[in-house]
Amino acid sequence: MVYGIYPDPGAQNRDMTRMNALEAEGTELPENLRKSSGYRAKELDEIIKLRKGLARPSLVFDRFFWHSSYLVHQRASYFASVRMHSTRGNNMEEPHNEEGLKNHHFGDGSNFISRRGNEYYNIYPVWDWQKIPGTTILQNKDVPTWKELAKKGLSEFSGGATNGRYGTAAIDLISVHDPLRAKKAWFFFDKEYVCLGTGISTGSDLPVYTTLNQCLLRNDVVVSGEGGKSLLKKGDHHLGNISWVLHDSVGYLFPSPVTLELINREVTGNWRQINHQAWATTDPVKKEVFSLWLDHGKKTQNGTYEYVVVPATVAKGLDGYLKNAGIRVLSNSGSLQAVTNMKLNIIQLVFYEAGSITVGGLGISAEQPCIVVIDGNKNGVKQITVSDPTEKLEKIVLRVNVKFPKGEWDEVKKESRIEIKLPQGGMAGSNVIL
Repeated sequence: MVYGIYPDPGAQNRDMTRMNALEAEGTELPENLRKSSGYRAKELDEIIKLRKGLARPSLVFDRFFWHSSYLVHQRASYFASVRMHSTRGNNMEEPHNEEGLKNHHFGDGSNFISRRGNEYYNIYPVWDWQKIPGTTILQNKDVPTWKELAKKGLSEFSGGATNGRYGTAAIDLISVHDPLRAKKAWFFFDKEYVCLGTGISTGSDLPVYTTLNQCLLRNDVVVSGEGGKSLLKKGDHHLGNISWVLHDSVGYLFPSPVTLELINREVTGNWRQINHQAWATTDPVKKEVFSLWLDHGKKTQNGTYEYVVVPATVAKGLDGYLKNAGIRVLSNSGSLQAVTNMKLNIIQLVFYEAGSITVGGLGISAEQPCIVVIDGNKNGVKQITVSDPTEKLEKIVLRVNVKFPKGEWDEVKKESRIEIKLPQGGMAGSNVIL
């Protein structure tokens, strides 16, 4: 839940297509729990204060739910999540009772970003369900019939690694509905997170879009390009050579200028197209929407994207942000996606296959596919977090060219060999922290 108050859209299923499904939760349940027991009383007291508006969010965490391929990341000023699927389950819940009729792509790497918690409140009747925030989707005329919605996932590589404060999620996406593949990864820090995509490929003569966000329009939209900053009038926009976009205190930054598609206008829809319950009618619903996406073109082969999301910011804070933030994309290839935050001394790596990389003199190699988060210090490596996104391996072997206390030092090769025994059974896919 966003700040323990609002349901996170990324954790919803067919219930998201019910009116008011994302409204703020009340205090009755935590108050009754508080009366019945002293168990976790401090947390319950904070939830009650948050829901009454008597306190501001304070929890800082990053958590990955490996059975659900779902990652959540919270800071005092924002909440974000990533939702994926895999061969270990369906891409989405069945549309039972004929609810959630267009949820086909919801698990394809949806990435929701909230500052307040109500950014997506009742937006769904006017949503474009092929432009779900965070996803890379082949743009058909419409999604298939709801009877073909839920399918067994096709991606074996889908997972995350987190040390409790910083984390990474990644999927080798194979669409269950379309001839489309893409490797997608998210790297979360304190003030920002990085989104990478590579290997975006399809033989279809339809365009492929990666959507950065689609939420309720609030406040002005400001863009910065080669001609400087400009305030966008409401409408549909084809934008070239853009360095950043700002909407509702969330900035979207691009290491290299890009061409973007953007709408900031009223959109009309109805509840009946997504929910066939008796209350859902075809009465027009009108809402002001902000939507931002990248067009990778038709018959795309090995398409890529790189962008950084910076919540809780203003326009003047975005100029030069990437130069000063210490964020550096180390690799965005089919074998390795990796990002470092030099100010935090954090390195996050997604090895889709065995490989190696050198970061500022630190050599890192993996003998198996894995996701790794490295906490550094002046001596090299302080902590290593690793997970197996395939949930099949029994062990992972890493090597670093510095002495690591939980590794075996090879004096000849000048490296530490670190053999990690992985959790099995129901814990397969969870973190190991060394």
